[in-house]
Amino acid sequence: MEPEKESWPNLKLWKRALMFHIRHRGDLFPLFPILLIPLWTDCYHSVLIKQEIENDGEIRPISGIGDTLKLMPSFIATKFKFFFVAYLWSFLPIIGWYKDFSYRIQWAMTSNVIVFEELKGVKAEERCEQLSNVVVHRKRTNSLWAIPTFLFFCVLVFFAFTTTTYASSIFFWISVITESWILLPGSALANTFVYLSVTDNLPVEQKE
Repeated sequence: MEPEKESWPNLKLWKRALMFHIRHRGDLFPLFPILLIPLWTDCYHSVLIKQEIENDGEIRPISGIGDTLKLMPSFIATKFKFFFVAYLWSFLPIIGWYKDFSYRIQWAMTSNVIVFEELKGVKAEERCEQLSNVVVHRKRTNSLWAIPTFLFFCVLVFFAFTTTTYASSIFFWISVITESWILLPGSALANTFVYLSVTDNLPVEQKE
């Protein structure tokens, strides 16, 4: 284990997210539909990354489904609590917007705290709050918001250009699949790599 010391760390974390799916494409391709389930995909990918770290680069997607199901009640309860509080703060200008942003970072860290640190309830909430401050201090927030937004916009531009230039539906489906990956499994992976980065547990990149 070693901390992330490269330049452009936020972009490097998204590269890790992409390489994770490329590295395990054979294992995950048959399960692709379940990777696109909101909320589920956050917890499931945290479980998969933990497996990769503990099993010398190997993952066990089927057993990971069972492990994720066991964690879902606690995960969903904590996740929705952060969402509800963030939603209420968002109506209050200035200080409310900052609070909303802070709670959304805590929301992003939930699956990692539950999976890697095996915390639940109040202890999990307190740890997520602590991590949200570390994420801001270590300047990793762009991995959670700016980069996925930028990538999403780039795909929209690609979609607009290709569909007006070429009469083929293939570009439509490429855009849909890419956008879906960015919003769901890609973001889930990035969240976990942000967590590993700020806790200085980011693993050395697996060899191709």
